[in-house]
Amino acid sequence: MKEVKLRVCYFGTYLRDYPRNKIIIDGLRSNDVEVIECHVDLWKGIEPRWREIKSFFGKIKLAYRMIAAYISLCLMHQEIAGDYDAMVVGYTGHFDIFLARLLASSKRRPLIFDAFVSLYNTLVEDRRLFKPNSLVANILQRLDRFTSNISDAVLLDTHAHIAYFRNMLNVDKTNLHNLWAGADDTVFFPRVSTQKDRKFTVLFIGGFIPLQGVKHIVQAALLLEKKRDIRFRLIGSGQQYEEAVELADDAGSENIEFVGWMPYEILPQEIVSAQVCLGIFGTTEKAKRVIPNKVYMAAAMAKPIITGDSPAMREIFTNKKNILFCEVGNPQAIADSIMLLKNNERLRSTIARGGYMLFRHNFAPAVIGKMAKEIISESMKSDIHHAKEG
Repeated sequence: MKEVKLRVCYFGTYLRDYPRNKIIIDGLRSNDVEVIECHVDLWKGIEPRWREIKSFFGKIKLAYRMIAAYISLCLMHQEIAGDYDAMVVGYTGHFDIFLARLLASSKRRPLIFDAFVSLYNTLVEDRRLFKPNSLVANILQRLDRFTSNISDAVLLDTHAHIAYFRNMLNVDKTNLHNLWAGADDTVFFPRVSTQKDRKFTVLFIGGFIPLQGVKHIVQAALLLEKKRDIRFRLIGSGQQYEEAVELADDAGSENIEFVGWMPYEILPQEIVSAQVCLGIFGTTEKAKRVIPNKVYMAAAMAKPIITGDSPAMREIFTNKKNILFCEVGNPQAIADSIMLLKNNERLRSTIARGGYMLFRHNFAPAVIGKMAKEIISESMKSDIHHAKEG
């Protein structure tokens, strides 16, 4: 008898092109899961949304767009008529989850919420956009807890984040599941560099947020200023960008290039041209719980990676086997690690090869999709069990 294909409704105002969503959707489809996207665009980017809602008129405009989006989602869901086995709310869907719960329950379907990370931890504890005792902070903490508890399964990127949700947010541990972020292997894959510049290039890609510890990278570059054959390329922008540029300018740095944002599709060209890729080195609590996208991307392209030592990283990476760890918040440790890899081609090769093998076995979209499919299938069994008990 032919096995019936699993059908999943991928629901919400999620960012369709955001790597997390694309990898899960593509991964499910590669595992013979039919994914029906019930989706409406609400955001055109990640950073602008938080600035937008700070103004009164921004809040009014956002409320209007959300109402229109949710009406459209209801109409789209009605067309599906419950012809799916489970609903997945894509990232970020912390406000979509309420409508999703209502619609999924009306069809007696399990609801899987890709929380990915904690909003409270991200916006209050890490980026410090809101004070811990503020009304907004309280709302965000309650939102994290409530949206997780009303879901049949919650997807988080690391076991360290699972521990945070269980211990700090008091979420039921039975519905928390680890799903690595991974990288898109149709975009990021090993290739031969055509770079003619013989300088040893150290690459950083990021949003210049606190957990990344960009100022420590800049300080490490300044320590290596006299090494004329080493250059640093910092791609991206964000919260601490101006601070980082000012730090480099004040020191008269000549070995740091601030490139600004680049299209996602161009990043592989930058990675392949680098000799070493950097992860994160911040000292915030969130920095201990995440494995950043830049690490997955570099591993997918078989590039040696240096990153701060953390519980999340040690969940699956091994020092000097598939990555090089160094002390967080320590520019000298970063500089020493760079020199270690620069002077040891064999170690660079070992880490690059090990990182790539780890990616293929654990972080490729097909593997992520298989993990997601298993979590969804288990949620369906649990949902049927609860229905029978009820």
